[in-house]
Amino acid sequence: RRLPPPPSLQALKLGLLRSSHSVVRNLSSAAIPVVPELRPVYTLFCNLSLLPPSSPISTYQSVFTLAQSAARTHGAVLRQFIVDDKGPVLIYNFNLRSTIRPRAGRCCCLFGAELRSALEVWGPSVGVSVGDSYCGFVGGGGRTEYTVMSRSVNLAARLMAVAA
Repeated sequence: RRLPPPPSLQALKLGLLRSSHSVVRNLSSAAIPVVPELRPVYTLFCNLSLLPPSSPISTYQSVFTLAQSAARTHGAVLRQFIVDDKGPVLIYNFNLRSTIRPRAGRCCCLFGAELRSALEVWGPSVGVSVGDSYCGFVGGGGRTEYTVMSRSVNLAARLMAVAA
């Protein structure tokens, strides 16, 4: 099955609001070809069960700042920060094309431990997994989003739920 052609660079910039600045910078400079791929990716899910969805935005900003500080240290890319009926969930990836690191698995595990410590007041539960994942843009028309999809991503989400 053939993959659809990649969207225009402008559409990608609009769709990358949830991705890190390094991904946007690399795409803008055309340093990385914009093609979907299957690659080994480490995924980390973190649920903050003690942070009510009705919390003030300043609380969410504090969570985001603490999490991103740890992410920069370990080379993690925040893919999504979701607030829904399950509470706030942060989804990070390691080993994406723009952020390949030696020993990404070690970095992912250390990041998970540091994230748990930094966000301890909000009762974090963390799930980590690795596996070959589809990395690329999905969507069309008015919305395009960079995503990572695979069984290992689902496994990380399930491990996070079990850890709660």
